[in-house]
Amino acid sequence: MAALPTYIPIEDAAQRLGLTPAQLRLLAKSGKIAAAQLPDGDVMVDEKTLKDTGELPRYIPLADAVERYELDADHLTRLIEDEKLKAVTTPEGDVLLDERQLTDLSGKKREQLPEYKKFDHLKDATLGLGEASRKYNVPKTTLAGWVQKGYIAKVSKDGQKILLKEQDIAYAVSIYKSRSGRGKRVFKPDGTPYETKENPIAA
Repeated sequence: MAALPTYIPIEDAAQRLGLTPAQLRLLAKSGKIAAAQLPDGDVMVDEKTLKDTGELPRYIPLADAVERYELDADHLTRLIEDEKLKAVTTPEGDVLLDERQLTDLSGKKREQLPEYKKFDHLKDATLGLGEASRKYNVPKTTLAGWVQKGYIAKVSKDGQKILLKEQDIAYAVSIYKSRSGRGKRVFKPDGTPYETKENPIAA
């Protein structure tokens, strides 16, 4: 008998992907992921869908877009009205924006930052998750979370071992350790550091 697909609650799936259940429902409705509704109304998601999150668009509320990417709400609204920025509405009337487009609007990219460029000598180097954890003295769970969120790129495979881009690792660890003890917010969704008075991004 062929293996049956495994479905998990939409709340659990959303947590794994770093999305809200409402965002995941939109992806299911658009056919981006496989989902099913139980007789009691609960929505379940095919766990296999979660294996490749890179292809899934991420939608965030307008208010979050303004805060995370330091963009003007009126400007974003005009872009939506002019159909230059992709947006959708939830059944509750909330406006959600495609986060990939917000990254393009936010200005300086991670790769342009001095904090990233100082590790250019590692751009062709790779490390496994365990090796990176030992070399940079950061828990594997923390590194794995950064990989899932796209802060660290997967470069290739060596057998069953996934090789990660060391420049991404070194940059992420450097920012993480420089912000140690200053709260949970370290990176914006595009991988650039959150700006604070104590830690402004270099011009």
